[in-house]
Amino acid sequence: MFNNKICQFCDSTCKTCSNASTCLTCPYTRLLYNGTCYLTCPTTTYAGTTNCLDCVNSCKTCLNATYCLSCVTGSYLYNTKCWQPCPDGTYINPLTLADCAVCPTGCTLCTGSGYCTACLSTYSMENNLCVSNCSVGISHNQLCYPCGLNCEKCVYTCTNCTPACTQCDVGYSRYQLYCQLNCPQTTVSLSQVCQNCSVVYTSDCLTCNSTQCLTCSQGALIAGNCQPCPSGQFASINNCVQCPSECMTCSNNSYCTTCSTGNYLSNFTCSASCPSDMIPAGAVCVVCVDNCSLCDLVTTKCLVCRSSSYIFEGGCVTNCPGNLTISLNGSNCITPT
Repeated sequence: MFNNKICQFCDSTCKTCSNASTCLTCPYTRLLYNGTCYLTCPTTTYAGTTNCLDCVNSCKTCLNATYCLSCVTGSYLYNTKCWQPCPDGTYINPLTLADCAVCPTGCTLCTGSGYCTACLSTYSMENNLCVSNCSVGISHNQLCYPCGLNCEKCVYTCTNCTPACTQCDVGYSRYQLYCQLNCPQTTVSLSQVCQNCSVVYTSDCLTCNSTQCLTCSQGALIAGNCQPCPSGQFASINNCVQCPSECMTCSNNSYCTTCSTGNYLSNFTCSASCPSDMIPAGAVCVVCVDNCSLCDLVTTKCLVCRSSSYIFEGGCVTNCPGNLTISLNGSNCITPT
């Protein structure tokens, strides 16, 4: 180089220079960067043909313009690039704190401990991981829900917005949405499902086992099934029993519901005549007049009233109306003399 028209030596590392400390070109064993010739390019640069070139973005060291080897503090290496923060599907490697580790399979987002916080559309969250199939339970809105106690398979229903069991563990039976060791009293387990006795057998079957009806809500239990008794009979344990002769139909031996010809029903009892305070109305006894103890069967008027009541115009009153008074025998209302 020239200095006041005097040639001076360049720095020993330079091939050519503009002054004693600024190289313009370098020997073939060195590379130029910012006026200095380096045997090895400085940090954040990489070796070109004759020069050291700056690494891109947040690279601390790099192989070329697109291939980072390490990153500056606050950035993290992933797939030869530096990121801040780590891209979706990765997280900061807790062992190095310098690069991005890949989230577990199926995760789109995860925490620093590798726990998934969001899954791919075809995966569901189970125990902080994303799975293609729930190991237990059912997937709903990309979340795995357990089927419930003693349930092997289930579906998600928003009738109650909870998993509904479709198949129970061995030894358990499904009743409504849940699995039970024993079916309720009015049901029986068939193919691990509690079914109503009234559906498995006749509609009158109340309790049952897997082979026959055990009790009936009405009718008689005959040959393991509930059967209605003929008119004039009632069910008693496992048989149909004849109603009392005065009854046409009955519920039991002392409870008539209709009467045979010539008899009248009163208080679930059939008799040839009605009680004294009642009159026949078809085959049923009805009260003729309130507070009456003896009725005229022809006129349906009261003949004798109950205590503290008095006959007035065929009925019974507790107080004689107007200026009427009680008769001397205390039975009816009369005009005073």
